[in-house]
Formats: sequence, structure tokens, C-alpha cells
Amino acid sequence: MLSLPLSYYSGSGFVNFLACSLIGIIVLRYGRDFTHKIFSLFSFSVAFFSFFYFLWLVTPGKGLSDFFLRTCMIGVLFIPSLFIHFVMSFLKMKDKRSFCVINYVVSFCLSLFVYSPFYAKEGGPFLIFPYWAHAGLLFHIGLAHFSLLVGYSFFLMYRALQSATGAFRTQLLYVFICSLQGYLGGSLNYFGWYRVSILPVLNFTISLFVITMAYAIVRHNLMDIRVAVRKGVIYSFLVTAITLVYFICVWSAERIFQTAIGYQSVSITMFALLVIALFFQPIKNKTQIFVDRYFFRGTVDSLAEQNERLEEELVKGEKLRLAGTLASGIAHEIKNPLTSLKTFTSYLEEKHSDPSFRRKFKEVVGQEIDRIERLVRDLLHFAKPSSPQLILVDLHRSIDRAFELINTTLAHARISLVRDYHRPNTEIMGDASQLQQAFLNLFLNAMDAMPNGGELRISTETDDGWLKIKIEDTGVGMTKEQLDHIFEPFYTTKESGTGLGLAITKRIIEDHKGKIKVTSQVNKGTIFEISLPLCS
Repeated sequence: MLSLPLSYYSGSGFVNFLACSLIGIIVLRYGRDFTHKIFSLFSFSVAFFSFFYFLWLVTPGKGLSDFFLRTCMIGVLFIPSLFIHFVMSFLKMKDKRSFCVINYVVSFCLSLFVYSPFYAKEGGPFLIFPYWAHAGLLFHIGLAHFSLLVGYSFFLMYRALQSATGAFRTQLLYVFICSLQGYLGGSLNYFGWYRVSILPVLNFTISLFVITMAYAIVRHNLMDIRVAVRKGVIYSFLVTAITLVYFICVWSAERIFQTAIGYQSVSITMFALLVIALFFQPIKNKTQIFVDRYFFRGTVDSLAEQNERLEEELVKGEKLRLAGTLASGIAHEIKNPLTSLKTFTSYLEEKHSDPSFRRKFKEVVGQEIDRIERLVRDLLHFAKPSSPQLILVDLHRSIDRAFELINTTLAHARISLVRDYHRPNTEIMGDASQLQQAFLNLFLNAMDAMPNGGELRISTETDDGWLKIKIEDTGVGMTKEQLDHIFEPFYTTKESGTGLGLAITKRIIEDHKGKIKVTSQVNKGTIFEISLPLCS
């Protein structure tokens, strides 16, 4: 049997507590939807178990050890219920509410009895552990509940893997592998309750589960969490975890060395620690290099630069997509002034001596050329990136210019336009081109929501230093689930959409110190409400 000191087990509990707490906080901080919240609670339940597991092993005295051991099992009782809930939510399974509620009730009811002899009976020393309780009747029920839910969770993931494709399959595969290694290691703790001489030597796999999940979040956007890697959040976590595992290995090796030889001198202990640390240092360094090169495909700085370039390319791509959408409408807009120019030029030779014709020619030709120039200039503003230029902007003018670009498209789509402007003081400090792009994104989104025609209404009003813009359509509307994701990058319900239009709109509004919110009802329509600060 592999002989490891008690400090290894208590140390692994503490490291698992830190790792699970940190991944739970990261997912809660950067996650956006219900699946992220459930996974955070699952991580915190594992952290709860690990913390009291650590206290159980470092606390002298039978009474407190028994209390901490029973307390750590509260976290264990909720782990399977949270895990199956997370898996079903991750797989977007429907009709799961009643099933999950029943599981939570079972976990809660069992947790009420953890301090009673019905759950666990008074125990004593077991192998190297100073104290370990005996399993009671309710403990068997808790173990059955744990085994059934965890087994069913892996069955659901395995079944989903058979038909999953693309990025989702990669994400699901990571969840499957990460969870499997964590459960295989952690479940060894059940043997001690039945006095089976198998030690939980794989406790560290719980930390490996968390480290692998962190890697998957960074490399494969697991659960659609977009973490700012350039800030080093995940990187710092991985390196810290590696360092903690390194110190545990050093300390455990020294304890084993001390037990084997039997020395007690402090100076010899320090010398042994130094020698073992020097031995493990190359392993730690190579592991860290492996994290940099394989997990991140480079250093943190190079990855940050790569992500920044990718983001710029995506924004450019969205602008080009918009430009393509606008091109057909602009072609119709340019055709009208060209027709006027052609008509006047055809009469130029015949009526050149007519003063009134020359005046009319000068007036109309100038206006139509200006109109064409403005349309082309607006198109170029979308097709090429430009740095924000904050100037005094009349917001009504920016809105009207956006409408000019899609007038023909609106007419062809049988969509009527209603404008209700609050006239006094609608000037803000902003970038006219970016604001025009933001409004154009919203107008195009409204058009897509009304495939059979409808009404697009825009109204403005001022309120306590804010200009409030309301954009309403009578389209198909959105469900609550769609509303929860509407501003997320890459989220789209359109076959040809990129999922960036509304994300860019939100960023533009926020860059102008504004706010945007959306309400919607299925088959009734959607309302976007924007608030921008007025110039004083």
C-alpha cells in the first residue's frame, strides 16, 4: 500500500479548497447565465467539503474531528444535485426543473441528519487517520443518491457526445474528462467509512479537475466564458496551483523521508527540505513552461496580443458585413440622383442658353452630387476602422443619417417608419460615425425581426440631463432565454449572423457613458431603450 503522511491528505484538502473557490469566483464573475451560476455553486460545494476536510485532519481531539468530518459531508451531499443540474443546463435539456428540485430536497433532508447517529456512528482511528466515523443508515442512502446522479450525469454527457459537433463537442469533452478525473479521485474517500483499506491517495485529482477546467475556459471558451487573459487571471491561478502542488510534493517527500530514516533534528529537516526542493524545482519549471507553451500556445503577453488582433479582425468583419448589407440599399439611393443627372445632361446642349435652366442645373446637380458623396462617405466609415473622435453631435441627425442608408430596404420590406423626436437640446459629445453604426445595427436587427413587414418607431425625450431614445418594432419578439444572451458576443439566432452586431452596439453606447436595455414579448415586438448624457 502506498504510504503517505497525514500532512499530504490535509494539504490536498487545503489546495482543493483554494482551487475550487477560485474557479467558482472566476466563473461567477465572468459568467453571464444560469449555467454559470450553477457551476459556481457546484465549485463552492466542493470547496466547502475540502475546507472542512482539511480542518478534520489538522484538528486534534475526537470531538472536533467528528464535528468537522460530519460538516464536510454537507458539501458532499449537495455535490451530486448541483452537478446533475449543471450538466442538464449545460446540455440545454428541457423539463429539468422538477427533477432538480427533488434532488435538492433529498440533499437538504439528508444534510439535516449529518450530526445524528442515523447518518454516521461514532468512530475511531483508521489506518493513518486519527479519527474516522462509521457509516450509518442514511449514509448508505446518501452514497446511493451520489452514485446514481453522478452516473446519470456521465451517461447524459456520453450520449450528447455521440451527436455533438464543432466547438461544443470540444467543450463537452473537457467537462466529461475533467469531471471524471475529479470524481475518480474524490470517491476514494468513501472506502474509509466502510473500513476498506484503500486510502484516498488521489485527492489531488480534484485540483487537477479545476486546473483543467481553467485551461478549457481559456483555450476553448468553455461555457462561453470570455476571460480577459491579458490580465493574467487564469494564468495566475494555474501557476499558483502548480506552486502549491509543488510545495505539497516537497513537504510530503520530506515527511516520507523522515519516517523512513527516523531523524528528528530540525537542521537535518531543513537540509532535507532544501535537497528535495532542489530536486523538484526542475519539474516545477518544466511544468510551468508546459502551461505556457501548450495550454496558452505562447506567453501571456503573446496570447494577449493574439486575442487583441482577433478581436480587431472580428470587429472589422462585422463592419464589412454591415457594409455589404448596406450596399444594395445604397445602390438604389445612388440610382435616383444619377437619373436626375442624366436627365439634365441630356438637355444641356439644347437649353444651354436658357438662364433658368442653367440655374436649375447648377442647383440640382450640386445637390445630387453632394447626396452621392455623402452616401459613399458613410459607407466607407463602416467599411474601415476609425479612432473615436468626440465632437458635438446632434443625435437626431445621426439617427436620420442611419435611416437614409436603409430607406429603400425598409420600403421593400414593407416596414413603415414613425419618428417622434423631442426637439430641444439633443446634442451630446460623441463620435458621429460610431453612434450611426450603433443605431444602424439596431434598425437592421428590427428589420430582421419583421420578415412580413410591420412598424419601426423611434422616439426621443430628455430627462434630468439624459437623452433617452426608444426603438420599438412589431416583430416576432424574443424569449427570456434569448434576452439573457442578446448582448453576448457571438450569440445569434440568425443562420448568417455573426453575433457581434448588438455586442458592438452595447460597447459603443457604454463607451459614450450611456446605458442600453431591452424588453421583448414573443409575437408582440421588442423595445430597445438607450440613455446618453446630454451636453450641459
